Amino acid sequence: MGRTIEICSRLLFGLVAGFPAVAAACPSCKDAISGDPVATALSATTLVLIAIPLALFGGMGCWVAYKLWRAQHAEIESADGATEASPFYPLMRQEESES
Repeated sequence: MGRTIEICSRLLFGLVAGFPAVAAACPSCKDAISGDPVATALSATTLVLIAIPLALFGGMGCWVAYKLWRAQHAEIESADGATEASPFYPLMRQEESES
């Protein structure tokens, strides 16, 4: 099943890359390629509307990953006897051992 999907996707990509007219089948896309300012603005706003949810969900995902990372390091540091979690803990520990 997976091999069939891979072959079909490669074939579809090859057709779209080989025939640009197929990729620009949308009338607005054809107008934007020809230089119509209204169609170009429509394409730009569409791209912005696509990018906003991606940026929001990506930002939230990064925030959650950071919070999980901090929680994991806080557990490790509390096991070592440190009082406060810090991403620079290995550097602080080096300074303590040097003094």
